[in-house]
Amino acid sequence: MEQFTATLQAYYDSEERDVATVRLTPRKKVKEGNGYDVGGTYLQYLRTPRNVNKAELAQALKETMGGSNCTHSYDCCGCASSFITTKLIAPRTMQVRTKISFNY
Repeated sequence: MEQFTATLQAYYDSEERDVATVRLTPRKKVKEGNGYDVGGTYLQYLRTPRNVNKAELAQALKETMGGSNCTHSYDCCGCASSFITTKLIAPRTMQVRTKISFNY
């Protein structure tokens, strides 16, 4: 299983703080991409820690797992970007959906 520390930007003082440490199930591909600019869609699940604000955890997951590391100064570079959505499917079970797209 993957493990990471989800961090959330504290907007009132511009400092990051740890929200929680969570374990995610391995990624499962649920939709194929088109082989060009649309990558696959993946699902993962996690058990939410007790006494953690679910909205903060969802935001921290989006900030930690989403985005791109692209530093190109031009468009159409082909770099991947991850888009994260979360859904609480049980009181302590959260689904994490990752959609990948490529910059073309």
